[in-house]
Amino acid sequence: MSRRQVVEGENVVFLSRSWLCVCFALQWLVLPLDLAWRLAWNVFVTLGDGAMSDLVEVSSIARRSIGLKRFAREWNRDPRRWEAHYRAVLTEIGKETHEQDFSFRVRLRYVAQRAPADKENPQRVFCTIFIPHYRGCGPTKAQRIARANGWTVFSTSAYGIMLFRPDPKWHDAAHSEKPTGSPR
Repeated sequence: MSRRQVVEGENVVFLSRSWLCVCFALQWLVLPLDLAWRLAWNVFVTLGDGAMSDLVEVSSIARRSIGLKRFAREWNRDPRRWEAHYRAVLTEIGKETHEQDFSFRVRLRYVAQRAPADKENPQRVFCTIFIPHYRGCGPTKAQRIARANGWTVFSTSAYGIMLFRPDPKWHDAAHSEKPTGSPR
């Protein structure tokens, strides 16, 4: 089976299985070293009166790790399995939009955040779904699935798809004002 497959008329590129095995094995050495380097860099910047823009993001390490479920999904290359995972990700984020704040897991893995409201736009929920969550179903199908689940595609990049939708907490509060009393 080649690395490239056609899934519903779209070319989908998978990780090669040998590269997947190398990445899975080396992550146990590389990711802790990367974490130590990033933490040390941030300490030096903070103690050396560096600018906040010089700090490096530590949370990206969790997004780069390959867990057993992702390893199995990448190895299997079944588009239905990828689609089911992507739908579960969208459902998980969608459920959390009704909470006061996103859980640490969702903020870490999908970079989910609320954008403040302004005169032209209501409060919105933004999230970035990275390629390892939809690689097997392809970007076009991932966008169709997101639209079907009520998300709007804000942008696409080499890293993933950025989605947004109106914040249901803000939207429900703005449109739930019912008149009190009975009409006369």
